[in-house]
Amino acid sequence: MVKGADIMVFDLFKRNTLRKLNSKGIKLREEGKFKESIEYYDEAIKLDPKFKYAWYNKGNSLRGLKKPVEAIKCYDKTIGIDPEFSAAWYSKGNALNDLEKLDDAIKCYNKALEICPKNLDSMHKIGNTFLKMEKYDDALECFDRVIEIDPKFRDAYYGKVFAFNKLGMFDEIITCFDEFLKYEPSDTEVYYWKGDAYKKREQYFKALDCFDKALELDPEDEESWFEKGNTLQKLKKYGEALECYNKALELDSDFEETVEAKKRLLELMGRD
Repeated sequence: MVKGADIMVFDLFKRNTLRKLNSKGIKLREEGKFKESIEYYDEAIKLDPKFKYAWYNKGNSLRGLKKPVEAIKCYDKTIGIDPEFSAAWYSKGNALNDLEKLDDAIKCYNKALEICPKNLDSMHKIGNTFLKMEKYDDALECFDRVIEIDPKFRDAYYGKVFAFNKLGMFDEIITCFDEFLKYEPSDTEVYYWKGDAYKKREQYFKALDCFDKALELDPEDEESWFEKGNTLQKLKKYGEALECYNKALELDSDFEETVEAKKRLLELMGRD
């Protein structure tokens, strides 16, 4: 007859083994070794078919292998064991997104939000999915909800900018970036995109100010040198534009757009 103490020792040994197998799998997945990680999750599942973390992490590894259909089966197993596991709903939404099943993906993200109402990743993913569906007003509403909770959530601002750009609302793009810069005043990429918005509005001097700020923060940002060159060319400051293109090519000689822009500029300078 097995004694109660023996059962407790066995349960403790089993739990420790499951944790170790799961941890090894996660470590391998983080190293990009998806197939190898699945072997550890399968061992854990064999030991305890109701160990939800093994099913969940196996799903994540299968997504890493670009197998979303198989990943969804694992997430469904996880949810069957624990319907309140919000991460499984979120990850299932991501796998459905991979399959372009966007309405179903949104349902999963909403379920994750129902379990964790302040899950910003789920809110943000719903916004991004609406962008894919070209439902820009719905996307903007989601991104605003994210920013209301976390004003420093960078990707939500970029989501708004993408929607505004599609809607041709360039003033709103600039306002959006200004709002973000209150919290992150040293974000080079934001100054770059703000400059791009000014350039599209043909406000070239304001665009130059933004590209100069980006380059002050990161002098080796070849894209800012390139766009500064484009802006100077619009202002017919060809010599300065050429200097910017040359600087961009010093940083990245294979920057094809710069090579073509410099070629066109030299032709233009030859004519003028």
